[in-house]
Amino acid sequence: MQSENTFVIEQDEHKLMTEDGLPHWFCIEQGTAFLLKGIGYITNYHVIKDYIKYYHDGYNMKTLIRLHRPEYPEEDVYVTVKCYDRIKDIAILVDLSRDIDRNGFKYSLNDVSKDSNVQLLGFPHYHDGNPLRQDDTKIIGRRNSNEISMYEVESTIFGGNSGGPLVNENNEVVGLAVKGSVEYPNEAIPIVHALELNKNEKRNVCHT
Repeated sequence: MQSENTFVIEQDEHKLMTEDGLPHWFCIEQGTAFLLKGIGYITNYHVIKDYIKYYHDGYNMKTLIRLHRPEYPEEDVYVTVKCYDRIKDIAILVDLSRDIDRNGFKYSLNDVSKDSNVQLLGFPHYHDGNPLRQDDTKIIGRRNSNEISMYEVESTIFGGNSGGPLVNENNEVVGLAVKGSVEYPNEAIPIVHALELNKNEKRNVCHT
């Protein structure tokens, strides 16, 4: 279940030809994405911010973002942007060929209290063939960041784990990893903000 619905986003450079025939290069950072049932593929805005810049500027983005899973090497998924929130650092991606109402993680909107056991999933510092990393950890508190209250987790969130799901003991997503290191707090965005973003997308107010 976890490995089926958690994906690698590999760092990659892409060339985009503009109307004047000049090449522009943009970079997708290495990160993690996950399929949330009924919503789509969730990751952090900062992982694909260059892609979003050109997408938002009206370019015809024929290049799609590749997602893959080491356990399913023949089943790559290619997605594009559905909506995003730059301030909250959330992006929702879509693959029209996949039934998101039948696949993906379930989620929980119950507040996660301090000392709750959770698991952080993702692909930190990914190299070919690395399996999904599953870190058992705890919520150590709440922090105000980017105008929202974030979960602070005990485990270090390394580069490449950005966008990975934080799941409770029922394997329900309660948040998504956003940042962390040995110098800075390790934070996760409560999943309710991704759900609100998806709801706003239907009212065409989701680009911020």
